[in-house]
Amino acid sequence: SSAASDVYKRQVEVLQGFLREELGDAQVYAYLSSCTPRRELARAFRALSEDEKRHARDLAAAIYLITGKAYCPRVCVEQPDTCDLCALLRSLYHAEACAGYNYARAGEETLDLCLSKLFAAMSEDEYRHAELLMKLLGRKMNV
Repeated sequence: SSAASDVYKRQVEVLQGFLREELGDAQVYAYLSSCTPRRELARAFRALSEDEKRHARDLAAAIYLITGKAYCPRVCVEQPDTCDLCALLRSLYHAEACAGYNYARAGEETLDLCLSKLFAAMSEDEYRHAELLMKLLGRKMNV
């Protein structure tokens, strides 16, 4: 039916949007890891980049399972301004918390149990990323 087809199309669009976000985030964290002199911070950014790449792979697999077609978007993101590290960590924190919320909401809205589980796991990861960024920010502030 047309309604089922619309739901299916919407689901794929949501997955594709999430995939583009994850690829962009992976690029940003990889860049930050490469230009951060502090080892602890570089290591944290590298781990975040690897997590986001794993998310992208899982989302690409989900898209393929649904459509039977590979979806490999070219994503180019602007390199973040690293002059004010506190402001950067703050904006990254908000982006991760927002992603956590968006995955949780997508998980509640889908009728597909497998996608629901995938989104829940990713939501948990994104909230964990936000917590890590908050800790890094706290250390950077040296209060």
